[in-house]
Amino acid sequence: LTTPVSLLTTPVSLLTTPVSLLTTPVPLLTTPVSLLATPVSLLTTLVSLLTTPVSLLTTPVSLLTTPVPGL
Repeated sequence: LTTPVSLLTTPVSLLTTPVSLLTTPVPLLTTPVSLLATPVSLLTTLVSLLTTPVSLLTTPVSLLTTPVPGL
């Protein structure tokens, strides 16, 4: 009885082997992508930090340039 069972499981293991071989390079591909994305996020945070004082400086300027309705 065990012989036909082993005959059935053999092609299954033969099918799963190439699948595992195909999935192996996937994390190898995603690793450099995540490494590239890290400095990009660091650059965007620096840009946002630089633009914040600029917007704080332009706000009083826009308040000064708007005409006062009482005059």
